[in-house]
Amino acid sequence: MQFNWTAVIISTLIPMVIGFVWYNPKTMGKMWMEANGFKEEELKENFNPVKVFGLAFLMSFLISMALHPMVIHQWGFMSSLMTGDKGTIPAELTQYVADYMTNYGKNFRSYGHGALHGLITSIFLILPIIVTNALFEKRSGKYIFVHWGYWALCLS
Repeated sequence: MQFNWTAVIISTLIPMVIGFVWYNPKTMGKMWMEANGFKEEELKENFNPVKVFGLAFLMSFLISMALHPMVIHQWGFMSSLMTGDKGTIPAELTQYVADYMTNYGKNFRSYGHGALHGLITSIFLILPIIVTNALFEKRSGKYIFVHWGYWALCLS
């Protein structure tokens, strides 16, 4: 099974595009600023768009790389058969893997199933991180909602 670089690159752009809309002052941006105690003028001071968007793109790429094998069940099957330092499948299993992929390689490979995995990941991984940070930073439920909503939408 080959890694789908096209899907990874496209999904890297999703948080960037959704973030542009989600954190816009006309949508959730005002709520986000209020929850953080930000003023629009303060956010514009010393803003380095190359640094911010460049690092955001890099982080989005890392998230896409992590999600790719999480949403494709066949990666789990393949990794369970790998051995050795190089993580290769033993030659005696090559035909078994080929038959398996012929019969089951396309199962659960839909947008809807991937979106479900993204939503589940947002609930069981992202939400606990955001809530934990919010508790220690004494942030509001509004703060949690804005950030988790964004990531739930992006990952789905």
